[in-house]
Amino acid sequence: MPIDYRTNDAVITICQNNKAGVVTISEVNDAASNIIGFSVSELLNQPLSSILPKRISELLVEYTDFENDTNDVGSVLSKVQSFSIVGKNGHEKAYRIKILRVESSANLAFFSLVLQDTLDSRKSDAARKVIKDNFKGHESLDVQTQLPNRASIIKDIELAKHHGNSNNMLSCFAVLQIDGYNKLVSEKGNTVGSELLKYVATLAGRSLRPDDIVGIIGDGRVGVLLVDITRGSERLVLNRLRWQVVANPYIDSSQNSNGLSVSIAFYAISGGKSTEKTVEQCEAALDKLSAPNTLVDAAA
Repeated sequence: MPIDYRTNDAVITICQNNKAGVVTISEVNDAASNIIGFSVSELLNQPLSSILPKRISELLVEYTDFENDTNDVGSVLSKVQSFSIVGKNGHEKAYRIKILRVESSANLAFFSLVLQDTLDSRKSDAARKVIKDNFKGHESLDVQTQLPNRASIIKDIELAKHHGNSNNMLSCFAVLQIDGYNKLVSEKGNTVGSELLKYVATLAGRSLRPDDIVGIIGDGRVGVLLVDITRGSERLVLNRLRWQVVANPYIDSSQNSNGLSVSIAFYAISGGKSTEKTVEQCEAALDKLSAPNTLVDAAA
């Protein structure tokens, strides 16, 4: 499941401890700390109920089964029709909530609660719709893969930058390089090269959100534009994508399994650098890599 963090999202990670029968706060980002009013240190390891209204806390007690693969806290919270958080000032505020199960074992299950301010969410949704509609207006496709080509992706980055400046929205561009691509093409031909590009691009598209853009940048290189994402979460998204490629070998026409990996260079999109330079800087960062399956910040 892709990590669906947006600009201004507050993220609280909770731990359901089946053995102890408790749900506690295990991680809090700065945005969550700011809206709740408690410092991160004040929130860590505290019961989740300490920041929930009484009605939601009672639902968790009544319906959460502290057993593996049963009615867990995530499924209970997903059924709450009006989710709220109680801040340090005692006031209750409603949020739109997304619940992501991030890992689990027999006794411990972790969930990320992604909280989006309802007003900010509506504004952000409207801005993303405008961007998405504009993307469709100029799209041009790569002949071999029928995916957006380099020129199209460059225009998409420019639009994301423009709307980001207008709506305080951060985006991120990344280039995925298929490791050993030139060697594979020399051994198996250009047709296989195009199939590999399309395969990696399809994996990326399935892993990302509908608003994100995937296209072809060049030989062996796929471009990914993450639209409206929080600073720092781009690494989580791209690392997950990197390992998903490793976990899903390409099956060729002869039903042979071909293990793949990608190296990724990314650049946060903000004011300043021209769009073409953003793409080139990512490519330059990839050209300098000496090891495969690597993630690198091209701005570093």
